[in-house]
Amino acid sequence: MFRQTITDERLDGATIRYTADLRGDVSSEVTHFFGAKAGLFLQVGNHPNAFMGDQDPGTGQWDWQSYSVSETLPVGVNSVNVGFIHQAGEGAIEARNPSLVLVNCLD
Repeated sequence: MFRQTITDERLDGATIRYTADLRGDVSSEVTHFFGAKAGLFLQVGNHPNAFMGDQDPGTGQWDWQSYSVSETLPVGVNSVNVGFIHQAGEGAIEARNPSLVLVNCLD
């Protein structure tokens, strides 16, 4: 997993959109129990649930595609972790043009 934590008071209660172009060549054969997937990673605050490569495709071979995930942060939460995850077998993903955008915020 490669991730960055963003903390900003404008995130409190805001709806955000995390987008990136991804290209992959990722084997679905794994030796762990988590299931094979690779792609975007988005976690709101310290919440244990996260978007972890749940886009389609997340394994196999694919050319450049734009992927996006949106989330509304609860009031009182002003941080997100964004990045990329590769918990699959052999292979790699490439990313370009990542962006994190405030769709709307509480003012």
